Amino acid sequence: MALSVKKFLGIIRDAGDAVLKIEKEGDFQVTDKGNNDPLTRADLKANEILQQLQSEVPGSFFLSEESVEQPGRNQADFVWIVDPIDGTREFVKGIPEYALSVALVRRGRILFSCVYNPHHSLAYMVEGQDVVVEPVENPVALGGKEFCVSRSEFDKGLFKPLDDELEFCSVGSIAFKLSLVAQGLFPACLSLRPKNEWDIAGGVGLVQAARKSVSDIYGRKFQWNRGLTLEGVVAGNDEIVRNLFAEKPLPR
Repeated sequence: MALSVKKFLGIIRDAGDAVLKIEKEGDFQVTDKGNNDPLTRADLKANEILQQLQSEVPGSFFLSEESVEQPGRNQADFVWIVDPIDGTREFVKGIPEYALSVALVRRGRILFSCVYNPHHSLAYMVEGQDVVVEPVENPVALGGKEFCVSRSEFDKGLFKPLDDELEFCSVGSIAFKLSLVAQGLFPACLSLRPKNEWDIAGGVGLVQAARKSVSDIYGRKFQWNRGLTLEGVVAGNDEIVRNLFAEKPLPR
C-alpha cells in the first residue's frame, strides 16, 4: 500500500496551525477531565482535523484521547493512534513544549509517525526510512547531555534514586521528548509513570527510525492497538539504555 505522506503531513500541519491560532488568541476554554487533566477547545479542534487522516487510508480506525471508542478497532488492519495535543498542561501555561502526535499502525507495526511542535519542529518517519525533521521559524532552544524527563515526575521527586548516576532536564510532552531524542538533541529520555498508546506511538516510531532503543521501564517492546496500559518509557542511544538497565532497577 502506497502511503499518501504528503497528504498526511498537510492534515497534521493544518491541525498544528489551528492549535497555534487558538494559543495566540488565548481563549482556551479549559475544562477538567479529572485528575488535573485539562481539555481545551484546541484539543478538540485538532482532533477534528486529524480525523481526516482516516479518509486517506480506507478502512482505517481512529484511536485518539479525545474520540469515542470505535467498535471493531482491535481487529482492524490499520489504526491511527493520535494525541491531538500531548502536553496540554504546558499548552495552557504557555510553555512551548507540547506536540501533536500521530502514528499509523498496521497489525502492530508503525508504518508512519509524526510529532509536530509548532514552536520547534515537525519530525516524521515512513517505515524503512530515516527520520525527516522540518524546523519551524524561530524554534525554542532545547537540547543537552542530560536525560530529558517529565516535568511533573521530576517535581514529584521520582528521579531522586537516580540522582547519583544521572543528570536531568525536565521537558513537557512525552511525545515531544521522544522526538528530541530521535533528533539527537538529548541522549535519552525517561518516564516512569504509565502511558496510553496515544501518548507515545508517534514518538516511538521516530526513535525506532533513528535506530535507537525504546521500551517500557521493564525493557519490554511496545504492542499497539491492544488496549494495554504501557509501563512508562525509556528511549535513547543503545549503550545508554543498556547501561541504565544494568545499573540497578528503575524506580517504580
